[in-house]
Amino acid sequence: MGEDDHKLNGIFYAINGSTGEMKPLGETTIEIPELASGGIIDEKISDIGETGGIEIPLNPKTITKKRFIKLLMGKGHQRNEANKMHQEYMKLNKLRTEIGLIFFEMFYDVEPKFKLQIEGREFDVECVKTNNM
Repeated sequence: MGEDDHKLNGIFYAINGSTGEMKPLGETTIEIPELASGGIIDEKISDIGETGGIEIPLNPKTITKKRFIKLLMGKGHQRNEANKMHQEYMKLNKLRTEIGLIFFEMFYDVEPKFKLQIEGREFDVECVKTNNM
């Protein structure tokens, strides 16, 4: 890859509203930044029917503990709670990632609800979290 592969050339024009004439104003070159490691590895789209879906394997970029906690604090959690959430996250996961944080935070402290069916009758069941471990 050459040096020009990371550059984009463009020309700015002024357009006369009544005649539609385009007058060049100037040229510019924009450097395209190199992407960080990580991102979409491969994209496979399967049949999106009743059981199908979209499969997008990712290689997410890892983040530091400090950034993880700061992102949680940015979502409204206090520092002590964010530290506790980080400890719980690391018990379940090997790496800290932003997408992992988003899903973890989305379902953190959510009371699970189930539907139980016994002999044709349906019951709503709510699970209550306790601190008694």
